[in-house]
Amino acid sequence: MLSENWLFWSIPLAIGGLVLLLKIITNLTRIIRRSLLQQVPLGYEATVRLNEKGKVLLHVEGPRFTTAFWGLKYELYDISSNQPVKMRRNLFPMQSSGMSSVRMLQRVLQIDRPDEYIFRVHGLKSNKDYKNCSIVFTRPYGLVAILHTLGILFAGGCLIFGIVMSGIYLSRT
Repeated sequence: MLSENWLFWSIPLAIGGLVLLLKIITNLTRIIRRSLLQQVPLGYEATVRLNEKGKVLLHVEGPRFTTAFWGLKYELYDISSNQPVKMRRNLFPMQSSGMSSVRMLQRVLQIDRPDEYIFRVHGLKSNKDYKNCSIVFTRPYGLVAILHTLGILFAGGCLIFGIVMSGIYLSRT
């Protein structure tokens, strides 16, 4: 038998879960937007200005379900020294999605100093449409995204549990 105490905690739990869910999603979106360093259209070659040294993430962005990036190879050269920048694959490739586009992590770069760089793409095909595709350079935000994802799961669980428990109580009265 459910007592009225269920409503005293299930309704605030659902409301708290909803507020927390909205706050976490808004904050995560803001963090991802602020991490942007440079975005250039996908093409054979582009000049990019990276104003920060350290770890930089290279993403590709395009329409959802696109295969435009399959088989592409990337190179980044320091304009001043003409030396290649070290690139490596990430152990845990991340992806962030919008309503119509997706951003996928491709490489992790180690930038030694702020400078201009030449970015080259090999493997572009003339029969593919790349007009909605771009290359995105960002600061690392992986750990923050993982922690926010855990927060989203927790807040969503609180929301659902609060709604279900309130529904069960109200259906029995």
